[in-house]
Amino acid sequence: MRKMLLIAVVLIMGYILVFPAYASEDRGGSRGQEKPGGRFVNHLDSDKDGKVSRSEFDGPADDFDKFDANKDEYLSENEAPPPPQSQGQNSDRRGPPPR
Repeated sequence: MRKMLLIAVVLIMGYILVFPAYASEDRGGSRGQEKPGGRFVNHLDSDKDGKVSRSEFDGPADDFDKFDANKDEYLSENEAPPPPQSQGQNSDRRGPPPR
């Protein structure tokens, strides 16, 4: 009886220790985290082909040309501009933002 109880305790402890590490690993699936350019593409991609064409882009034409690194006339997640920094974020973190 003691041996079975010891085995059960060891198995439970192993499960408790291993499961959180297993659950936090990135398995290639989406866990609510998207690539930095994913939100940009999802927002502008009206035909849902996974990229933003010149006609879908809502910014200046010069900006489209600047972001289209491979010059294929589409913006992918990798070519998307960085998200704008909100006023609450201060990159040098030494004090409040200037007024």
